[in-house]
Amino acid sequence: MEGEKRVEPFVIIVAGTPGVGKSTFSRALAEELQCKVVEPSLIAVERSLGRPDPERPGTLIIDEEALLRAVRDELSRPCTIISTHYPSLFLDDPSLYDVTAAVALLRLNPLILMRRLEGRGWERRKVLENVMAEALSSVAHEVLDYGDMVFEIDVSGIEVNEALDVFFEKLVRWDSGVKLDWLSLDEIAVAVASWGAELDLHENGS
Repeated sequence: MEGEKRVEPFVIIVAGTPGVGKSTFSRALAEELQCKVVEPSLIAVERSLGRPDPERPGTLIIDEEALLRAVRDELSRPCTIISTHYPSLFLDDPSLYDVTAAVALLRLNPLILMRRLEGRGWERRKVLENVMAEALSSVAHEVLDYGDMVFEIDVSGIEVNEALDVFFEKLVRWDSGVKLDWLSLDEIAVAVASWGAELDLHENGS
């Protein structure tokens, strides 16, 4: 209607290592805010936007520009939740950055993540790569330059509704920034040394 204020769409990026619970959190957040959920990894597969990586079986080399265009086309009012383990790809895109209100960075104790991924029947090397990525804060490092809009949530041992409460409480206080360091926990530091040695064996073909 004439004179009606036009509400600009906004984006919330839900980021985290594969297996930490991004999809579950994103669906719950979308239901709470009446948003649309977009999962770039599914779009890439459904639209054939990647090609097999000859050096890493089961992994795709993504056409990033095509994926960015596809995600931009999926943006919806009043908001869109983008669930991804490559947040920098979207934050580094000026048009997506401009409409991003916040980043929910989900963190999960790597020991819990290992049990979860093993329970899903993931191939051993893939499990090791992902628990190492979480332990070494790989996804967290991607968003360090955007720390003032990143809200880190430790989802270890809590349900999704509790994780949502933490996110909204942090938003209200604007308690932003990346603070968790799994390697400060002795049991994880010891496990990382073991996982790293095992992963080296896999990568060397032993």
